[in-house]
Amino acid sequence: MSLAKKPLGRLAASNAIFLQCDLQDLFKDRIYRMDSVLRTAKTLNKASGALKLPLIVTEHYVKAFGHTIPELKETWPEDTKLFEKTLFSMAIPEVKKILEQHGDRKSIVLYGIEAHVCIQQTALDLLGLGYEVHLPVDGVSSQRVQDREAALVRLRKAGAFLTTSESLLFELCKDAKSDTFKKLAPLFKVDRDVIMDHL
Repeated sequence: MSLAKKPLGRLAASNAIFLQCDLQDLFKDRIYRMDSVLRTAKTLNKASGALKLPLIVTEHYVKAFGHTIPELKETWPEDTKLFEKTLFSMAIPEVKKILEQHGDRKSIVLYGIEAHVCIQQTALDLLGLGYEVHLPVDGVSSQRVQDREAALVRLRKAGAFLTTSESLLFELCKDAKSDTFKKLAPLFKVDRDVIMDHL
């Protein structure tokens, strides 16, 4: 009897879509480790532009929570798709339509807030639709630490891949001599000059 192979969750620039979830004004000073979340979101947004990967952004109930934090908007590629929602999950009809249009892209990189509400419900919905979900833990959080931790435990058990922003960017690059690596090198935390001198 052969055992079914577990999915490995390998990322490639040809199969990825980035989703930024509800990083809005009201939450800026309320989220645990928001500095890390914002830094990660900026990096991943820039990476999506450099690699020409689709980026979908949502804002939850704007009337109550405000719009996206302005400094993040500056990192969006020109073709970023932005939607308002009241559903906690990002898997609203408009977003699902875009995902369907990119039928060959089945790996979702999901980051934003809050881990135990909109991130969790989005991830579970996408897993249910057959997508692989990658959660950079430095880009996902909640107001309370225990909510964040519980959400990450649940989502890992549900089949989401927990990773870091740097790890997934290196996986997208594959090779230090690739054009992809040259495009993303300035985003890595290691010394840029050392990298660029060897390209």
